[in-house]
Amino acid sequence: MKKNLFVLMLAAVMLLTGGLAACNRKPNDDDMRPSAGDMKYFHSGLVSAQNEDGKYGFINDRDETKIAFQYDYASGFFFDGAAMIQQNGKYFLIDAKGNELSQRYDEITPLPQEQSLWYMLLGISMDNAMFLASNNGAEKADFLSCKGKKIFELETSKFKLYDLSGNYLIVTDGAAYPDTKRGVIDITTGKTVYKTEYDGVGHTPNWTSDFGYDNYFRLYKDGKCALGDAKGKVLTEFKYASIESWFSHGLGWAKMESTPMAADPNTHILLDTSGKEVFTKEGSYTMGSYDSKGIAYFYIGVGAGRVKGYMDRSGNELISVTQQTSVVPSISETLEHESGSDFIVRRSFNAGYRVYTVYDVKGNKLNEFGPGTESELYLRDKGNVLYLFETVDGITTVTPLNGKAQRTAVKIVLEASEQFDLNDSEHGMTTIRRSDGNHRIVDKTGKKITDGRLSYSPSGFDEILGFFKDAEFLCFQKDGKIGYLDFKGNVVVPANFDDAIPPIAGAKLYGVMNDGGKWGFADKNGALKIAAKYDLVLWFLDGLAMVRLDGKFGFVDESGAEVVAPLYTDINGMFSILGLFGGGGAGSPGPA
Repeated sequence: MKKNLFVLMLAAVMLLTGGLAACNRKPNDDDMRPSAGDMKYFHSGLVSAQNEDGKYGFINDRDETKIAFQYDYASGFFFDGAAMIQQNGKYFLIDAKGNELSQRYDEITPLPQEQSLWYMLLGISMDNAMFLASNNGAEKADFLSCKGKKIFELETSKFKLYDLSGNYLIVTDGAAYPDTKRGVIDITTGKTVYKTEYDGVGHTPNWTSDFGYDNYFRLYKDGKCALGDAKGKVLTEFKYASIESWFSHGLGWAKMESTPMAADPNTHILLDTSGKEVFTKEGSYTMGSYDSKGIAYFYIGVGAGRVKGYMDRSGNELISVTQQTSVVPSISETLEHESGSDFIVRRSFNAGYRVYTVYDVKGNKLNEFGPGTESELYLRDKGNVLYLFETVDGITTVTPLNGKAQRTAVKIVLEASEQFDLNDSEHGMTTIRRSDGNHRIVDKTGKKITDGRLSYSPSGFDEILGFFKDAEFLCFQKDGKIGYLDFKGNVVVPANFDDAIPPIAGAKLYGVMNDGGKWGFADKNGALKIAAKYDLVLWFLDGLAMVRLDGKFGFVDESGAEVVAPLYTDINGMFSILGLFGGGGAGSPGPA
């Protein structure tokens, strides 16, 4: 199902920021994503709201004004009890009593900017947030804490901002190229990590998991590169032509020559995060990153006759094959391994016959299937389930394999009109499609969970909530309607509506959209409990849900009472935040 601009923009922000790294989580946490329980509307008991006169103030959950409507703009109290204010062309921070925490500036920006927009959108507090504050024409810029305290002062006449990665600011000395020198400042402390004496600096995260990393840097001097840590220690000699832009599970590659093509010979050196050279490979290699199983792919050469293989953390080649040649196109081999999988699969094709050989991640052969023209072997379900497809007399049987690549007792028999759709396979559930348009979702044993197919919600709320570490819902579609499963295969939202928002843990109601494009709320049985009359609804948090009606925002409780009448042009900056991320389509979030 086509995703709208709103979701695409959110995905782009994820890529730009390297994931959701909350300011109150250390960068080397295994999973820096927030929990759904971190979401709330009322921080410090208040939300910011804009009245019909265009002024912002603060109200509580009883629609009582606690800070007068006097500002040109006000964020919510997302920033550890501080809100960002604009008034008469100046910006400053206030606390929940309206006290000014900082002096007034011509500009204040929360850092990192993309991340702060994410957190404001999702209603998550940014503990220990930081701000870049400056005045026009000034030769200095201030980095502020969320309490308005100046962490450090950056002399903009001496340093120029070059890049911001996580909590590290890469600065230049302002000299003209090619005499520019770069350094690194830790913006949480204002301390200089690396002085501005390097020809180039690049942030090099070491990914410890899909959503967690710690920090290293590539340093360039006199045409050579070295690796440095986040404490300012240079870990290697300046002798490499390049070091790759990220490490994975403590390992990363360096090259001795600046050759642009994989066909050109080079010296590849594997470094660990202490700067130790683990091993060296000579030749025309293209190297892959190491995964959690301790293996990495490599290619030797390009084009016809290219070799693909896998090696362990010591550089031992576990298995390799020569891929298809242009001389004999009917003969080819390839290897497949999904990151984190327990298996490597070798696919061999010879004059139409297929042989599938399964190895473990140490290169030990586990099993072989074929030769035959009617067999297929697929890696799916996070790489740790192999499905064997065998077709005899037009009947296809799908058999999951166990951890030793042996056939299990499970046999899923497909009818001639059915397709076991591994593209719709997640958390042990897979869609079986029929040519007549009817589909069913089955578990690993082939047992039907429900009619329908795994899908996406039109508005993309399933994708948004999927970025939380405790996400537990999969969207499915049945007869053109949307519902949700949990990861155990239980139907938690019946497929009765044109769109739906999966409920946050503990909520009794969830948002649904009817045929007219209006949103309301239903219970776990799919019964509509709050009339579908709103242009937009969000999830219930602490017993209240944000709604928008005729372009105005408010809140309803679980009885449907509008405890904060939808009379406000904006709440918590939501109008402008949603506008930045796109949307506006039927049923999708976006400004009115």
